[in-house]
Amino acid sequence: METEGASADVADCAAHASWVVPRSSSFDALKLPNGALRADRAEVKPWEGRFSPVKQAVQVSQVVMFDAEGHRRGTADNWVPVKVRCGYKDGMMLAYELLDADGATITEAARPAPQTSRAARSQVTRQKGTSKPAKAGAKSARSGSKASIKPAAAKPAAKKSTTNSKKSKSSSR
Repeated sequence: METEGASADVADCAAHASWVVPRSSSFDALKLPNGALRADRAEVKPWEGRFSPVKQAVQVSQVVMFDAEGHRRGTADNWVPVKVRCGYKDGMMLAYELLDADGATITEAARPAPQTSRAARSQVTRQKGTSKPAKAGAKSARSGSKASIKPAAAKPAAKKSTTNSKKSKSSSR
């Protein structure tokens, strides 16, 4: 992304928005008008208090805001004006929101986009913790006892090394 000589916080906020917006349920793309990140167009203001009365109650010390355009998900050519707003404290981004042209928070932009069936399956496996059950995990599901799994898993490993060393000794003779 070209930052047009933007300050570090403005460029960071733009990069974050460029990643978040296309993953929202409302928009599938974010476009930054030419010069939107320049110091004379992007706002960087000291801030004291809550980032947003609507969305995030986190305390920030600086707010970055600039104009952009969001492409409405599922439309051919429907670009709408939006404002990107980020809150920082000690140089770290703590809050983000997308505003409509009037300055009202677009709350649905924070929800994840609809997933394909493959993506949905992937999400379910991530929530379970693994994509494929391990052999020990499969045994534990059948046996229902965790205590019996640990010694069983440790014993075959010990046997393998003993068996391998016996084979190597007998084959070297």
